Amino acid sequence: MNSNNKVKLFLVDDDALFLKLLEIDFMESADFEIETFSTGELCISNLSKNPDVIVLDYHLDGIQKGVMNGLETLDQIKALNPRDPSYSIIFPR
Repeated sequence: MNSNNKVKLFLVDDDALFLKLLEIDFMESADFEIETFSTGELCISNLSKNPDVIVLDYHLDGIQKGVMNGLETLDQIKALNPRDPSYSIIFPR
């Protein structure tokens, strides 16, 4: 967990409406520090912020063609942090 004791949560989904609804739902449920991303590439470029949990869309190909899907993003995250999987990754249905 980060220094202010809030769980740092990354939400990654290419559906802007669903992403906003998910963010609102998490904000109403607990006191999270939330960042949202519309592509796996944006999520990966921000991993230095050390999220505690990543909620990752399985597909990620609705808006931009040629971007990584959820599994490719997960593979990249694992490749960048092979020894320190200090966060959880969830694929919402």
